[in-house]
Amino acid sequence: MKQSFLKISIKTPKESSENAYAFLYQLSQINGLEENDLSNNDIRLDAYVPASASAETLSGLMKKKKIAESNGLDINVSELEYDPALETEWKKYFKPQRIGRHLVIKPSWETYLPSTTDILITIDPGSAFGTGLHETTRSVLLLLEELVTELKASGKDISSMNLLDAGTGSGILAIAAHKMGLRNIKAIDFDYEAVEIATHNALLNNVSQKEIRTQTIPIGAEEGEYDIVLANILADVLIESKGKIRALLKDKNSKVILSGILTREEMKIAEEFIGAGFQIINRVHMDEWCSLLLKLK
Repeated sequence: MKQSFLKISIKTPKESSENAYAFLYQLSQINGLEENDLSNNDIRLDAYVPASASAETLSGLMKKKKIAESNGLDINVSELEYDPALETEWKKYFKPQRIGRHLVIKPSWETYLPSTTDILITIDPGSAFGTGLHETTRSVLLLLEELVTELKASGKDISSMNLLDAGTGSGILAIAAHKMGLRNIKAIDFDYEAVEIATHNALLNNVSQKEIRTQTIPIGAEEGEYDIVLANILADVLIESKGKIRALLKDKNSKVILSGILTREEMKIAEEFIGAGFQIINRVHMDEWCSLLLKLK
């Protein structure tokens, strides 16, 4: 049986793509997202919302569309039919991918025989943001893997450390942290549906709610608890939350990984966090995106 969807297409220059992602991050019930390269350094983001979504969701979509268009985004909403019989056509493009030395991300329908040193994470790419394909997610995973390797080499017991994944999306970062050996993990998001998806993906990886506690709460609800904080969110939100992020940290040995930063925003973010008492100890650049590893001065 065919299903009806609303297709939300946003055409934007790459250097302004954070505004388009910001618009899409506000929407619930997104069943898929594609990023397509166009000519002249433009991209088109195509997101899909079920036409059967609640009236509140669809009404909210049109209100947000009007506001976003007033801020210069070119947004087109169209209705289309999806034939589940064609599902294998798009699924064939999602294959297992290796990130860093040990991480392997695979979609839920693919089989993969891991080596003894592989850390295998299963994610459903049709569920939410954060499949591991985007540069922001990959760069956080690289920094996290390197940080965990260094902590283990120095004799630290990472299983006793507390980690917060702020803006968890699909839950991929929290799941990766658990599979690297951390055991006290909380994954939060302002979007209730994102929290549900993160919980679902955790279960796909045989990780229980006790092992990764998912919750819909804002950043800063808990203070002084965390050894590691991951914040892969929008640059403006990072700046607004810098004081709250600092307050989350347990002590001067705590670490923060920031992402969702365009390279042209890197200096501004760095200055804001340095001014808030942080120092940058590592960074990763991928395409036009940047992630930063920080600690307190």
